[in-house]
Amino acid sequence: MRDRLRSGEGGGCGGDRGWRSWPSFRRRPAHPDGHGSSLGTPEYGAPEQWGEAKQVDARADIYALGILLFELCVGRRPFDDGSHSEPVHVLIGRHLSTPAPDARELNQAVPEVLASLIAKCLAKKPGDRPSP
Repeated sequence: MRDRLRSGEGGGCGGDRGWRSWPSFRRRPAHPDGHGSSLGTPEYGAPEQWGEAKQVDARADIYALGILLFELCVGRRPFDDGSHSEPVHVLIGRHLSTPAPDARELNQAVPEVLASLIAKCLAKKPGDRPSP
């Protein structure tokens, strides 16, 4: 499998190049006006990263894991389709207020237990996510 990833066969992304080589990991400024401190990639940022930043802890990583799992299972992220450039403030707004879709609605082959884990990881409140 690893050789298939490295060679590009099977639609995988290069195994040794790492996550940052994926097109969806392009970096953009975190602040809507393009200034200020960067608290993460808007496509993967937890809701608390865009408000009370002092409250950010390891549970923000659990949220990002939920985004990754959703993307791996469905082929797109829950709050954008990955093929259109969305304004940063739109993405952040979706993370703050839009419920994540159920992964099974977009891919019926996703096991219920995995879809449930993804939904828990994508909880808006950090305390509702699985513990790190």
